[in-house]
Amino acid sequence: MAYDFYDNGDYDNTIRICLDLYDKNIKLDKVLPLLIYSYLSKGEFYNIYDYFEKYTQLNLNKVDIDKFQEESFSIYDSLDLNDFALNLYKAQFLIKFERFLEALNYLDKAIIENPNNTEVLNLKGFALLKLKRYKESYDIFNRVISIDEINYNAWKFKSQILFVNDYDKKAMDAFFKVLSINNSDLFIWREYISSCIFSKEYEKAIFECKRALEIFPDNLDLLIDLFEIYLFLEDYINSKIIADKIADYHPDTVDEYLEGKNKILNDDIISFIIDSKPYTKKDSLNKFILDDVSFENHFENNQLNDDEMDDIITKVLDSLDDENNNIKFLFKKDR
Repeated sequence: MAYDFYDNGDYDNTIRICLDLYDKNIKLDKVLPLLIYSYLSKGEFYNIYDYFEKYTQLNLNKVDIDKFQEESFSIYDSLDLNDFALNLYKAQFLIKFERFLEALNYLDKAIIENPNNTEVLNLKGFALLKLKRYKESYDIFNRVISIDEINYNAWKFKSQILFVNDYDKKAMDAFFKVLSINNSDLFIWREYISSCIFSKEYEKAIFECKRALEIFPDNLDLLIDLFEIYLFLEDYINSKIIADKIADYHPDTVDEYLEGKNKILNDDIISFIIDSKPYTKKDSLNKFILDDVSFENHFENNQLNDDEMDDIITKVLDSLDDENNNIKFLFKKDR
């Protein structure tokens, strides 16, 4: 019946039926597109965000997405939209489905119409970032910042580009700027702390981790980060203090780890909780990364023979007491 209403242009009744089915979680792969089409046909873009997000999370194949794109774009074209809005909406649609190259075509058209629109420029920078075209993306975000010097998204993505390309000190300064604009994103805090660590600014990493904990009290990820920094610095007194906080604030997580039900914690944390001393720092090789290559990954993929592995382990153990070692610990960088 909903399709009949939709085909006859009765979008209000289509929406009414679709919302009822949506609330009952019935045939969402059919209901959500029809619901979105109806709102789009009414020009009510503000109503579709959550439904669009939900639809992108379904297990869709290319045929489903192609069909959805064709119908949606047809509706866009039928509306009385100016060229800028039309290109922007189509680009946003394509980015949601990770069709970044296609999105760039529409974004470039929108930029011609409005070259200083920071929303469109940020979208282009993001699409280029996802395509790993870092230099072009970085230049776009700098352009946004030249237009709006406190643009949060531009600073955030600029920081992440610097971070994944190993400009750690510059990334650290850029993340500080991001957090001065908006300090509500835990993920950005952890990237900032990580950039401090990779810059060998360990005391700064500790200070900023504590600042983050003031905003996100007792957060388990931050407590683990702080514990790992203290452990790396062989500050066992503070390692013990943080381990005890983890035990006090997250006892269920500790119990689950001991029962083998999670891997959120590690043996070092548990050993401090139970025995007040390190489990064995040198055996916790999964916390260390040599040249950004994970040992665990090599083991799983059988990329190293025994002699090669022994050689790497020896280098790692020898470097633990070397102030100039090139080991990066705690966080892996997404590339």
